[in-house]
Amino acid sequence: MKGRLSWLDIRAGVNECQKIVGMHIKTVYSISKKSILIKFSNKEQLLIDPPSKFHLTYATHPKINLTPNAMFLRRALNNCRVEKVRQLGFDRIAAIHMNSAEGPLVLVVEMYANGNIILINQHSVILNLMRPVEHLDMFKDSVYMMNEPQLELSLERFASVPGDTLKKKIGSFLSLSGTVIDDVIFRMNKVFGERLSAETPLTLEKVLKAQEENGEAFETVFSEFFEDILTELTNVGDCGTIIYDGARAVSFTPWKLQSPEEQQRTKVLAGFGAAMDAAFATPVITETAAEKKNRKIREAQERSLKDKIAEIARHRSQAEALSEHQESVQAAVGIITHSVASGVTGEEFRRFQKEAEATNPLAKMIRKVDFAKKKVVLHVEGQDIEISYTSSIFEQISKIFQLAKKTEDKATKARAALAESNQKGEEIKKTTVKFEKVSRPIHWFEKFHWFVTKDNDLIIAGRDAKQNEILVKKYLKETDYYFHADIQGGSSVIAGKDATEETKGTAASMAMCLSKTWEKGVISSVFSVRGDQVSKTAPAGEYLTQGSFMVSGKKEFYHPHRLEYGFSIIYKLSDTENRDQDNDRKLTGFTTEPNDEEVDYAMPFIGPYKDISGLKYKILPGKAKKGMIIKEVLALAQADAPALKKYIHSINPRDMELAIISNCKLAQAEIVKRGTQSVFAKKDKKKK
Repeated sequence: MKGRLSWLDIRAGVNECQKIVGMHIKTVYSISKKSILIKFSNKEQLLIDPPSKFHLTYATHPKINLTPNAMFLRRALNNCRVEKVRQLGFDRIAAIHMNSAEGPLVLVVEMYANGNIILINQHSVILNLMRPVEHLDMFKDSVYMMNEPQLELSLERFASVPGDTLKKKIGSFLSLSGTVIDDVIFRMNKVFGERLSAETPLTLEKVLKAQEENGEAFETVFSEFFEDILTELTNVGDCGTIIYDGARAVSFTPWKLQSPEEQQRTKVLAGFGAAMDAAFATPVITETAAEKKNRKIREAQERSLKDKIAEIARHRSQAEALSEHQESVQAAVGIITHSVASGVTGEEFRRFQKEAEATNPLAKMIRKVDFAKKKVVLHVEGQDIEISYTSSIFEQISKIFQLAKKTEDKATKARAALAESNQKGEEIKKTTVKFEKVSRPIHWFEKFHWFVTKDNDLIIAGRDAKQNEILVKKYLKETDYYFHADIQGGSSVIAGKDATEETKGTAASMAMCLSKTWEKGVISSVFSVRGDQVSKTAPAGEYLTQGSFMVSGKKEFYHPHRLEYGFSIIYKLSDTENRDQDNDRKLTGFTTEPNDEEVDYAMPFIGPYKDISGLKYKILPGKAKKGMIIKEVLALAQADAPALKKYIHSINPRDMELAIISNCKLAQAEIVKRGTQSVFAKKDKKKK
């Protein structure tokens, strides 16, 4: 896949970005250390990742903590109105012109070299940039120079551009390369062959010959042909072409290919952004636990074998060096043994050695002497070799060769173990069904506890005091139903104004289970009021802490009697419209029982056990580790729904962790289903 965008790719991104003109910037996210995602008021999202991506995106991108650059842009661009999106001439630079409360701003995106994201004001002064460039004097508070190079497609320029073949010359002429140039030459063959009777397939020599033979007619055909090409080049963006090598995407272009040969290995999508999303959305094949374990063993064995081979080579090299320079080594050792016999101290020997290094090569050979351990380090043939100065040189060489032999024996065993691991890995592959990772969008309600009833009513609940505050301030409407356990310390639960009695009962069960009663193991009543009865205004002289509210008027009480929660998997059905906009209280297109219906993706689903239909697993108050519960319920779900294993396998562990409530355990009835395969059974076995 190409690593940098061409000017044509930039033009496609800019043309598609006309959808955001007139829109306001809602926020800026970081999705990697240098890439940002800008969200607009019309729900469009612009992905900027210099020097490889500049396009509207419709894929889900995981967010990371804001980088300093993204943090600055989030503050500076908040609520800015986009006035214009353009390309600087035919350069690989895009510019987004905006109006802010402080005045006009321009976000400049450079796509050459390592790329850059630069914010400038109306005077072209750089307010912030991703990467200072010293040799261009490009840094904060400097003036950014906007150049707009043009693309002249005249016959005179064609004659002057470099290139010893037609492809190279056309590439230089259009400042492009690769598939686009191949397709332009394909079109040239057709037009020049028909209108000039040029000999095809065209070569540079044949084009020059046609020019010589046709004179003004050639100039007319040439000008008209490249005028049409330029028009098409500057209007790209309404589609995108992905080029494949077998099943692997290897390139992309906004150019509409006409060559039949190229069309056979391409896929065309509506919109350049959609094509870019698809081109970079390489299927991720998930790895089973057995494969992961085998891979880690093989990697450790490979590292060990590599170290042993290096050790063998080092020992042999040392032994051979000592053999080659026996006389010098023996003489150097003789100096040390004579000094020891003469009673020379270590300090005196080092002083003598330093003085002798200038004239005596043997002194240079001696790098270090340890009189306590009776060892010397000699520098022979570019390597430092440690030997004992009390043993003969022949004994030392023999000892080093023996070390090499022992290490060789260990390496032989390591090779055999690695071969066995490789064979085991192949056997695992044969018996393992692999799944492509199924990506999915993130829904607004997932940051809260949530539940969808059989009537498609969406219930949302706060995870903590801060979320309770957000729920009431931002999401609770006057006509909504508000539920809370009749004790201090619990989740604020909201159901829509059209909630059925069954939905209200479910919301009441959620309010009880998501309160202190769960941890204490006791049940409590739950009250419900309308949204207009909930207020943050405290009585005179009193103060309401975060997540606390005043409730006035008549309350309706519910009496849930089971501290039981359940885990299940909910599936998004294909070809169904789902409403999941902020503040909606209905969620359609999802089910826990897909049957034979086609599925797009799966999500973890947790709520009152009695209100979940289909496959479900009971959760009770307890102190089990979340990770163990997650492993167990996913294994149960995959075993119970093998046809949907692909979707269950793609559920993000982080989503699972958010779904499972705190202070819980899996019911014993669920654990025994897996018998000795249960992670809890294995844990108990280890204890014994």
